[in-house]
Amino acid sequence: MRYRDTNKVQLLNFVVLVTGSIMCLLGAVAPFWQEGEINLNYLKAHSNSSGTSDVHVIGGLWWYCYADPITGNTCDIYPLGGEEGAIWAVRLFVFLNVLLSVFCCLTVFFRICFQGVGRTICQGITAFVTGCCGFVVVGLFVYLFDNGYSLPLKGVVFSWVFYIYIIGCALVTVAAGFLCLVVP
Repeated sequence: MRYRDTNKVQLLNFVVLVTGSIMCLLGAVAPFWQEGEINLNYLKAHSNSSGTSDVHVIGGLWWYCYADPITGNTCDIYPLGGEEGAIWAVRLFVFLNVLLSVFCCLTVFFRICFQGVGRTICQGITAFVTGCCGFVVVGLFVYLFDNGYSLPLKGVVFSWVFYIYIIGCALVTVAAGFLCLVVP
C-alpha cells in the first residue's frame, strides 16, 4: 500500500473512530436509554415529587427524568436497590468505554499528524477493548432491563440513545479492525 493511500485509510479510520466515540459519549450522558410509566407514589418516597398518578419516565445510565404535574419536569439520580453491584458495573464499563474512546481518538490523531508515533496494532487492540467495554454495558443494561433499569417501570421500552450507543460501539470496534490492518 502506498504512503498516500495509508494516510487516507488512517484519516477514514480516525473519522469512524471519532464518530463512534461521540455516539458512545452521548449514550453515556443522555437520559434516553429507556422509557416507561411509573406511579408517582413510588417516586415520592425517593424524591420531592407529589401526586398519585402514573407519569412518563425517561431514564439513562445515571439519572431519570419525569413530568410531575405539580412541580413540572424533574430529574433525579436513581435510587440504589437490589441490583446495586450490576448498576455500578454498568457505570464502570461505560466510564472505561468513554475514557478509552478519548484515548484512542487522541492516539490516532497524533499518529496522523506525526507519522510513526505509536503502533497501530496497539491502538487497534485498545479500540477493540473500548468496543468490548461498550458491548458489556449494553449486555448488562439489557440484563437489568426487565422491569426497568433501577426503577420498577411499566411498559418499559428501549429509547433512542440506547441504539445510538450500540451503533457507536460498533463503529469503534470496526475502527479497531482498521487500526489492526493498516500498515504501521
